[in-house]
Amino acid sequence: MVKAYMKTIEMLLVIVVSTIFLLSIMPKQESLLKNDLKDVLISLEDNDNFRNFCLENTGCFNSINTVIDSQIRSYLPESYEYRLCVGATPTSIPNTEVFLETLYFVGNGTESQDKTVFLYYWFEGSYATTNIETICDNNIDDDYDGLIDCADSDCSSLSICCEGCMNLGLCVEIASQSDFTCGSNGDDCAACAVGWECSLGVCIEI
Repeated sequence: MVKAYMKTIEMLLVIVVSTIFLLSIMPKQESLLKNDLKDVLISLEDNDNFRNFCLENTGCFNSINTVIDSQIRSYLPESYEYRLCVGATPTSIPNTEVFLETLYFVGNGTESQDKTVFLYYWFEGSYATTNIETICDNNIDDDYDGLIDCADSDCSSLSICCEGCMNLGLCVEIASQSDFTCGSNGDDCAACAVGWECSLGVCIEI
């Protein structure tokens, strides 16, 4: 009976010690990772590919649409998502702890202008590449791929972004309106696009 009691106490002690160890080491690992993130842009300042990209481009970019992602990832782990803005400001930043670094490049005066570079990055836990634009009319880049609302392929086929009319869930371009029937019993389009009108069941350009 005493032996069983002692075994139970030993098991409880092991669980308590293991829990304390895990709680103490996990914040340290994340803290060490953050300490490694200092001066990402300074580390890339003398990188010719990075410099040329910044001098030749303007806008905000991330891992999905940045050809220099491999250079950035040399210093920024994939557990962090980022937004690189060259001579521009981001349209949206996630509501989390965001780190910011800046760098100034002097252009050659003829082919390129001076550029201020901003690097925003935040801890994601794992590198996500499956984000999609979730709201197509909020003027926000929800999936951080540099494309907003209807300019994003996630939204372009939806009715809210269709410049023609919807046909069986697909957007029919304006140029082909005259080939489709319309109206309440129309097989193709319930209503014609802007600049067209439904006449005798057929879309006619106004």
